[in-house]
Amino acid sequence: MQKKLLTAVFMIFLGGTISELFAQEKINVEFKGDVFDKWHPDSLIRKRDVLATNWYEPEIITTYSLNGDKFRLVNEYDSRGFMTKSTKQIEHLGFWIDNETTEYFYSGDLLRSFITQLVQGGVLIDYQRGFYYFNAGDHLIESRIEVWSDDIQNWRVSILKSYEYESDFSDKLIEEFYTTTDYFFNEEYIAHFKYDYQYNDQNKLSEKTWRQQLDNGSWENRTNYLFEYQENGKIKTLIEQEWDKTSWWNRFRTFIEYDNQNRKKLEYRQHWYGMDWMNARCQEYIYNDQGELNSKINKTWYLNDWLNVSKENYAYLNNDMIALETHTWYGTQWYEEHKFEYEYDSHHNAVKGLAFAYMQSAGAWQEADLTIWMHYNGRRSSYSYENSYKVETSYKEAQKPLNRIENTDHSFSVYPNPTTGTVRIEKEEGRNGKHPTIKNVCIFDMMGRLLHEIPNVDNTAVVLDLSDFAAGMYFIHIGDEIVKVAKSN
Repeated sequence: MQKKLLTAVFMIFLGGTISELFAQEKINVEFKGDVFDKWHPDSLIRKRDVLATNWYEPEIITTYSLNGDKFRLVNEYDSRGFMTKSTKQIEHLGFWIDNETTEYFYSGDLLRSFITQLVQGGVLIDYQRGFYYFNAGDHLIESRIEVWSDDIQNWRVSILKSYEYESDFSDKLIEEFYTTTDYFFNEEYIAHFKYDYQYNDQNKLSEKTWRQQLDNGSWENRTNYLFEYQENGKIKTLIEQEWDKTSWWNRFRTFIEYDNQNRKKLEYRQHWYGMDWMNARCQEYIYNDQGELNSKINKTWYLNDWLNVSKENYAYLNNDMIALETHTWYGTQWYEEHKFEYEYDSHHNAVKGLAFAYMQSAGAWQEADLTIWMHYNGRRSSYSYENSYKVETSYKEAQKPLNRIENTDHSFSVYPNPTTGTVRIEKEEGRNGKHPTIKNVCIFDMMGRLLHEIPNVDNTAVVLDLSDFAAGMYFIHIGDEIVKVAKSN
C-alpha cells in the first residue's frame, strides 16, 4: 500500500536548504542537528575550505546536561583526515558505554558507503546503512539510505536521492530527485519529490522549484524560489512562491544589503498580501573596527516602523569569538536572556563551550541547557549541540585532501576543460595591463600524488599534454592556485 507522506515533513528539508544559503554569508556551517547527528554522511562529501592551511577535525566531543546526562562522540580518521569511525557513548557509573557505531568506507577519496550498528547486550546490531555513487566527474549522482527491518529480516530503502548535472564534469545541478519510504504497521508509505534548477547567464542559480509526484504519476508544483544577485555575485533578493493549482503566487521576499566591504548589513523579509509587499521582519548587522560582527539586531514591522525584538552581542579575543550574549526587548529596554562563553586552543578551535540563562528574579546568570555552537578552524567550521550546558572538544589535525580544494576565483584561464589531450593555461591581464608570468606548474591525481612538475616556467602561458594520462580528474597547481581539470578519452 502506497500513500503520500505529509508535505510538512519535507518542508524541513526545504527550509534547511534555503537557510543554509544565507548561512554561507556568515560562516561555513558544516554540521547541524541533534547532539549526535553532526557527521551525517552527506556532510563528509562537502568540500573543505579552499584557503585552509592547517585543518582540524573534532576527535572527542563530550556534552553535559543539567539532569546529569553525559554523552560523548569519539571520531577516528585515516591518514588523509577522512573519518572512518564514529562512536556514540553514554556515561554510566563512571564508565563510557558504547551506544552506537558508524563506520565509513571510501574508494580513493570518495565516500562510498557507511553502516550504523546499535549496541544491544554488548552485541552490535545492524541498524542503518548507506551507499553513494558518483559519475565520471566525481559528482554525487545517487545516495541510498537503508534501515534494517526485523519484520522481514532484510534491508528496506528509507531515503533514495538522485542528482542530474548539466554534464559529468559540470558542477551545475539540474535536478534532485527524492524518494522516501516509511512503514507503519507493515504498511508502506512512499513520497516522491524533486527540485529543478535553472541558472542565469553567469551560471548563478536563478530558480529552484520544488515539485511533488501525485498518485497518477504526474508532477505538481509546490514551491518556487527566485534568486537575484549583485554584480559581485552575492545574493541580493530571494522570492518564495507557492503554487495555487494554476499559477504561482508570491509568499515571501527577502532582501540583503551589503556595506562597502561586501559584508551583510541588512536582511529584511516581506510578506505578500494580495496586491503588495508588506514588511515583516529584518536583521541588522553591525561590525567592530576589526571587521568582526559586533552585534545582530532582530526587528519586526509594526505600525509603519521597525520595532526591536532581540539582539546578539559578540566578543572576541585573538580573532576567536569568546562570548555571545542574547537580549530581548521589553517596552523600552533590553533584558539579558542567554549567554555563551568559549575557550580555544592555540589553533583557534573551540575546546569548551558554556551556556547560561539570566534569571531576572535572582539577578544573576545560571547554567542552562541550550544549543551551544562550537567553532573551529578559525571560525570557518562549526557545529551545534542541543540540550547542553557544557561541551568539551579535542581535535585531530587532518591532512588537507587535494580533491576537496578547488579555487574558483582564478587569475588565469584553463582551456579546454574537460580535455582529451592538451590543456592551455594562460594568465589573465593584470591591473597594469600586463600579463603576469607563470612560475611553477604541478599536476596531482585524486590521491594527492605528484604526477608531473614544470618548474621555472617564467612565461605568461603554458601548454600541458595530458594525452598519456588516464581518464579522470586531476589538480593543476599554478603557484598558490588550484584548478580541477577533467581528462576524457
